[in-house]
Amino acid sequence: MGRQSVESLDSICSNMEEGYERKAGKEIINFFRMSKGSAGEAKDRYKRLSRILPEEIVSKRVAVLNEIRAMLESLIKKWN
Repeated sequence: MGRQSVESLDSICSNMEEGYERKAGKEIINFFRMSKGSAGEAKDRYKRLSRILPEEIVSKRVAVLNEIRAMLESLIKKWN
């Protein structure tokens, strides 16, 4: 579960970087959507890890991921 969490977090950045480098409207939007999906996946994984991680850590990380998802949604709307 820990490795999968790291992979989904890494995927957020990787997709944003790849999309930005392409600088094409539909392509960049697709990569931003993939990043948003990865953020949702990471959020879900942290919720599952709440059985073993302190609640304070889980809630802070989920809050950050919610902010990231909101920023990505804003970028998607801007580029759409």
